[in-house]
Amino acid sequence: MRFLVCIFILFTASHALADGGVVVLREETGDMIITVFANPTPLRVGAVDLGVLAQDRASRQPLPDPDVRISLTSEENVVPPAEWAAICNSLNGLGTVATATRNHSTNRLLNSAWLGVPAPGKWDLEVRVRVDGQSERVSQTLEVLPAAAPLSAWWPLIALVPIGIASFALRGFFLRQRRRHRSLV
Repeated sequence: MRFLVCIFILFTASHALADGGVVVLREETGDMIITVFANPTPLRVGAVDLGVLAQDRASRQPLPDPDVRISLTSEENVVPPAEWAAICNSLNGLGTVATATRNHSTNRLLNSAWLGVPAPGKWDLEVRVRVDGQSERVSQTLEVLPAAAPLSAWWPLIALVPIGIASFALRGFFLRQRRRHRSLV
């Protein structure tokens, strides 16, 4: 049974999510170090969670209450399809520009925001951080993939049901084997 649990953990480890996703940008600029995390990985069309960690360059300590603005701009000047407006409205009006706050983040060191990416391709990420009158800007080009097919997006959750049933059946089989072995001895 322990072997099955180890196999399950190893099999699903690539789908485990950390607090802020994967690092897509880290840059030392001015008196700040700005690190940007993105989730999901890889980036796909739809809702994207972007988190920003702003640190003091000298002490490496997180900066208190930075004002963080995040924007995504398509390099190909993509015009979102008409149905994208309905999708964005259903996702509470997600757009490609947002103010990142600590209220949206599970990790209180990050300022994060949800943005909506309407089309695949190359997108320019720009992050502006302002603290105590000092402002810094970093940018990076990100590759956004097409939206995942529903089954490939949800298969880890769907697979839990048959794995649970199989585990329960194996447990019963091993308990019966143990009882038979005890009755023969």
